[in-house]
Amino acid sequence: MSDDEELWADFTRDIAPIKREKPAAPAQKTRKPKKLAPQSKPQALQSELTVRPDIPKAPAQPHGAGLDRRSAEKLRKGQMPIDARLDLHGMTQDRAHHALDDFIKRTHGAGHRCVLVITGKGKSGKRADEYWSGGDGVLKQKVPQWLGAAPLSSMILKTQIARPKDGGDGALYILLRRRR
Repeated sequence: MSDDEELWADFTRDIAPIKREKPAAPAQKTRKPKKLAPQSKPQALQSELTVRPDIPKAPAQPHGAGLDRRSAEKLRKGQMPIDARLDLHGMTQDRAHHALDDFIKRTHGAGHRCVLVITGKGKSGKRADEYWSGGDGVLKQKVPQWLGAAPLSSMILKTQIARPKDGGDGALYILLRRRR
């Protein structure tokens, strides 16, 4: 061994390796999306991409306004007992609107809690995530509008797309407010 090696061995004899935890994964850099130059779209495609003002969003229904988390979850899973059903299949808009109005007022007055309204899916049967964006069915589009308008909106606590066993995308669970 040379003098340098002996000196180095003597110097490093008391050194112990540092115990380190596993190194953290390096932070990934977020990329900014590239800005693309605007391109002209054909008129037909452009109208499909814009939000149609005549189709409203789902009525705002916060969790807290009289509905606990457990009840909201039971409604979502279709586990609440259905007190009454209304099938609007084959009705005209006018007849369906009157039937829905009468049904909600009557069931709310009777103290029912959860009701099922069957609208039907329309011609093509849109998926559940497209429900509020206006599927093909006229009643499927109109029923949420009617439920969100006065006087029915004051009687309704929450609406939820039904589970497949109760009609799926073509039906709504409606949780009515308790009478005071």
